[in-house]
Amino acid sequence: MIGLQSIKENMQITFDRIRFENNRKKMGFSVPPQHAHHMIFTGNPGTGKTTVAQMIGKIYHSLGLLSQGDVIVTERA
Repeated sequence: MIGLQSIKENMQITFDRIRFENNRKKMGFSVPPQHAHHMIFTGNPGTGKTTVAQMIGKIYHSLGLLSQGDVIVTERA
């Protein structure tokens, strides 16, 4: 996706930390307690919030944070 560079950098740091901790677990080293990875996407309609959330859900699934890559979408109503 085009733009959102600061968010992409922040997410890359998060993904790298998760991969690092997963590798430490596999090697038998201690890891800090698991952090909550909750997110809220806000903004105007049509700006790609649901698309980004679905992508992150798939990434979290591939990293082993989610058993499924499902994302719960809620609306004001």
